Amino acid sequence: MQTGKKNYRIVYEKMVVMHSNRVVKTDDRLAIRLLWVLPSKVELIVNDLLAGVVHRIRPKFIDHISPNLVNWKK
Repeated sequence: MQTGKKNYRIVYEKMVVMHSNRVVKTDDRLAIRLLWVLPSKVELIVNDLLAGVVHRIRPKFIDHISPNLVNWKK
């Protein structure tokens, strides 16, 4: 899929997210577990990229119409 003005081809969409501690403190045990799992997640993503796996996320229907709803209210 080509996107944007620069014609990038998106081949892999997957998130690795660490919870923020700004508003609600993350339990220390959960934070440690997330950090413990991170290397294996990164390894999976790298292996997929090297193998040529295409991983695209399909937007949900509401994601298509929600920007229009926000603009409509203005």
